Amino acid sequence: MLRIGNASAANAVRVSEEPDITMPRKKSSPAVAIDLGPIGCYTDYLQTQLESRSFGSKGERTRFRLKIAAAKSLQETGFQDLKVADVCRRAHVALGTFYVYFPDKSVIAAEVLLDFGEALYAQAQRIAHGSSDFEAILLTNQFFVAAYQRNAGLVRCLIQLEDQIPKFRTRWRERRLQWLARIARSIARRSGHPEIAESMGMQIAYALEGLVFQYLYDVFVRQEPILKRNAGSSQQIAELLSVLWYRAVYCENPPADQLVHTKAALDLRRARLPARRNRIVDASTR
Repeated sequence: MLRIGNASAANAVRVSEEPDITMPRKKSSPAVAIDLGPIGCYTDYLQTQLESRSFGSKGERTRFRLKIAAAKSLQETGFQDLKVADVCRRAHVALGTFYVYFPDKSVIAAEVLLDFGEALYAQAQRIAHGSSDFEAILLTNQFFVAAYQRNAGLVRCLIQLEDQIPKFRTRWRERRLQWLARIARSIARRSGHPEIAESMGMQIAYALEGLVFQYLYDVFVRQEPILKRNAGSSQQIAELLSVLWYRAVYCENPPADQLVHTKAALDLRRARLPARRNRIVDASTR
């Protein structure tokens, strides 16, 4: 799990190796709606933690309040317009108090967003555990659709910080690589080809994860007009992405009873052209 240190080591990040979790193949069951658990609106989740968690000291609680305030500001205004004064106002602390715990806005933003990203990956991993092949894909995509929709501002900030802060980019890529490696292992295991080269598995994982990320980013963060008009409901989005993922990996359609909105996509294939007779021309007649 990825964790950030305390106030005396605000920049320290420890990354432990993610276990290789095997998931047995199971018979498919009809599609179900997903319960996001602790990950819905991330700032609401943090607020719940503030109210229910036991803190070791008043300072630890104040630091956590500052993180909640920063998360709310990042969600609403983005990193570029994040102001320390606004964070302090939201947290109901004096401006000087902020600098007791964080040297600048970049450090608190990085910590909040790394925690947010870790929470997403950890929850996504638990959701798919023990599911059948298509269920694992669909449940994970349902989760990320809902998470992007409810936390679009924080998702935008992840990209902003990755572009602008080298230390954040390094830590975030380390965690993302763990997730991609897990996808690659899952694909190799579930497809029945555990011998697939690691380099090929990672390329496939990158391509499929990029498909989902870019589409959801355009729908919920950029809010591209053509997608807003045509993408449909959250469930339709999750189903479509899952069908494309499944067909790319297994070269076949997923079980039709797993789909509610996108069964028409199962008919998508190259149209058969009229058969043409092979003409054999004798070389001597040319």
